[in-house]
Amino acid sequence: ETSDSSSITGLLILAVVLILLSMIFSASESAFLSINKLRLRLLRNKKDKRAIRAGKLLDKKEKLLNTILVGNNIVNILAASLGTMLFVELLNDESLGATVSTAVITVVVLIFGEITPKSIAKDNPESFAMFSSPLISSLVVLFTPLNFIFSLWKKLVSKVFKNKADSKRIDLQAP
Repeated sequence: ETSDSSSITGLLILAVVLILLSMIFSASESAFLSINKLRLRLLRNKKDKRAIRAGKLLDKKEKLLNTILVGNNIVNILAASLGTMLFVELLNDESLGATVSTAVITVVVLIFGEITPKSIAKDNPESFAMFSSPLISSLVVLFTPLNFIFSLWKKLVSKVFKNKADSKRIDLQAP
């Protein structure tokens, strides 16, 4: 029975860590999208190291946003998977555990992993961007291969939709 309670404790701790990471990713996204670029430039000019790092991230906005979205999706999917394991273990029923997990994790991720951190970061974008920039900078490097694949995918999708849009324009111009 101690192994059951220790595995439940371990799953709970890991789930909390994942929700905290989700909070950081969501708040970072909101902060970088809401940031006052002039205020950040002033801080960069004053040689504020945190502002310089945040500014460098903002200079490559596509990589920044891809990194945040990939990281947030990874932690949210892992949280959902862990939640299922946790509730199946707690309720000793796979079907009920999966159902309860879906409801609980959805509410927890929405409130604590998305809505709350985004609204807090929107009110303090510069300070939160500077706070999160060391982690996000590291992840930009770590996710470089994924960012490369996503940029290729974006170019492909862009070409496909541009070609479709061009052909529709041509059709519309026909007599």
